[in-house]
Amino acid sequence: MELVFADPYYDSKEEEAGRFVAELTGALEEFDQNVEVIEADIGRGADWPVALVKLFESIDWPVVASAAGPISLYFLGERIKKNGEAWLEMARRLKRLFAKHQPTRIDEQAGLLMVVEELAQKGIDLAKVEISVQVLIQVEIPHGQSLLDKRPEAVYVVTVVLDGQSWVYAVDSPGDVTMRAHFAEPRLR
Repeated sequence: MELVFADPYYDSKEEEAGRFVAELTGALEEFDQNVEVIEADIGRGADWPVALVKLFESIDWPVVASAAGPISLYFLGERIKKNGEAWLEMARRLKRLFAKHQPTRIDEQAGLLMVVEELAQKGIDLAKVEISVQVLIQVEIPHGQSLLDKRPEAVYVVTVVLDGQSWVYAVDSPGDVTMRAHFAEPRLR
């Protein structure tokens, strides 16, 4: 998972090379001992120095897509049906992280976890849902060291299907859920 944090010291009297990266690394080790924080620039035209954070890299996040059907998401090598509780724990950890340290940009994995946590709060049984994620890239930057600093502006469309119901969420890269829609099959008479 990748997150971007704006450097609060940039262009201030307190600016010091590497200061924010060191502080952020120390703060994020509470959430992931193997956190990687590197300096990046996601400015388009003018500098916007940020800290690019790679969290939870030890987790297997492959997305397996089928041309004939919806995307199936896997977690720790198992389908969400077998690891619903693991998804919820990751979502809760991310929510605690955001309460302490709000990122400037998030990737689709973080957006997905935000949706998973919201669905769990609504009592949706994650063991029975099919989830797909589509990334709509708004801005691409040719220079960059990783995924998120190359495409810091995007919308993540998360769809969830369960027994005649579906939910559609749009989560933007700043981490706001900009759309929520619930569709239910009308009862047949």
